[in-house]
Amino acid sequence: TFMGREGALKALSLYETYKYLYVHYSRSIKTEGHDYESLAKTLDLPVGFVQIAVVKFFKNPGTYKGKRAFWEISKQDRLSLKLHLIVLILTVENFNASAKVIAEELSIDTVEVKKLCRELGCDLGGDRVRLLLKRPRKRKAVATSDSDDDTDDDADGGDDESNVPITLETKFPQIQLKRIRTR
Repeated sequence: TFMGREGALKALSLYETYKYLYVHYSRSIKTEGHDYESLAKTLDLPVGFVQIAVVKFFKNPGTYKGKRAFWEISKQDRLSLKLHLIVLILTVENFNASAKVIAEELSIDTVEVKKLCRELGCDLGGDRVRLLLKRPRKRKAVATSDSDDDTDDDADGGDDESNVPITLETKFPQIQLKRIRTR
């Protein structure tokens, strides 16, 4: 498989934490303090993990009511959380999962799952969603006697995008939110 047992356990742990946030805190997290320690205490998570993984989705706008603070998630951040969950599901399932299973897991429509997976660059075939780990190779232009001056500069294997290594971080594209309906 792509990752070993330790990597799979890390992915499952991260998935369960993100799913808990997705299900139980759809709009905001109320804390008794204004700092990361209060947020970590409320979520029962380590402070370091909260600073790295939770604060990327939940922001503290600075509006306080007494000692309490509200860490809010925007529509765009909720969409980002959904995309992270989809990639984690695909990672645990060896980059190949059923759209119906993903939809049931996230409690969203199968059509929305397919739309989000398309935005991630997944290959959709029937009900299956497959995360592509390698970019398809560009075909080299076949040079004919009539098109000697129309040769492609990148055909010699120069500096093109196919030489860039593919990682999970590169699978998160810049998504145009106008095209995706957020809930």
